[in-house]
Amino acid sequence: MKKYGVATTMRPHTTLRCLLVHPKDKVELAAGELVYVIPGKNCGVKYIGETGRLLKRQLDEQRKDIDNTNNEKYTRRRKKLNV
Repeated sequence: MKKYGVATTMRPHTTLRCLLVHPKDKVELAAGELVYVIPGKNCGVKYIGETGRLLKRQLDEQRKDIDNTNNEKYTRRRKKLNV
């Protein structure tokens, strides 16, 4: 670039600031023995849970349970027939 009269400077990719400053803590979804809150999508209800297992596994199981729930509304007659 000198040949064309363009001044350039070299900067290190990894700086001391980059190594020392982390504005946000990383969330560990692998940690166990936690208390967690899951807000409801359509209502103001919050689910508060406690687990000694891995949080990621616990949340995955709860999502599967929610997806598998039957959202049909039963009448008394229909409920009686299913029992």
